[in-house]
Amino acid sequence: MKKISMLLLAAGASIAFTATAQAAVLIMSDASCSGGACTNGQKIDQSYGASSEIDVQWRGTSALAATDANRFSYWSNNYSDLSGIAYGSSRTAAASIFFAPLKANTQVTLNSFRLGSWLGFNRLSSFVIFEGVGKTLFSSGSVPVGPGLASSLFSPKLTSANGLGIQYGPDSLNVGIDNIDFSVSAIAAVPEPTTWAMLILGFGVIGGAMRSARRQPVRVRYA
Repeated sequence: MKKISMLLLAAGASIAFTATAQAAVLIMSDASCSGGACTNGQKIDQSYGASSEIDVQWRGTSALAATDANRFSYWSNNYSDLSGIAYGSSRTAAASIFFAPLKANTQVTLNSFRLGSWLGFNRLSSFVIFEGVGKTLFSSGSVPVGPGLASSLFSPKLTSANGLGIQYGPDSLNVGIDNIDFSVSAIAAVPEPTTWAMLILGFGVIGGAMRSARRQPVRVRYA
């Protein structure tokens, strides 16, 4: 009975999977440009925000190209209430950032981000959350950015194992992005059929053993 119980516990342990998430927030005031602190107008390094878990691609005006000559630049202030933002290169072209998980069986979740308006003007923008090579998961339609000094918070809370991107515009020059909150987590393992069979068999054997134990007669011996 004890041996069977241990076998059952081992099978259950093989199903259990702890999906711990590693969270991060990209704060543009901490961005790197040319390997050091950024100054206004400098291009943000492609390596900013990347780790052993995630590749962050600052794609600029292209939703698909990993490297773009017109990629994001840095600005320190005057975009609503944000202290440090990343902005694109054109008043008439959207800009995008892509988050690609680097390890097998991991996924990325895009929790939230903020958009700010240059000089606090009331502007209309839009954003798309896309997966992998450009599959749209969510499209915001027209959204206000501003007015005044209040930046706009958006919380898509979408998850994908194929990577997630933010594309916003069409004016990526006068609208900047900051405080990009994302996390990387493991994908829960799917139990093998043999593991399920072992568990079912274990439960059946334990149940049978318990029924057999209840049937044992009580024997009394008198001296």
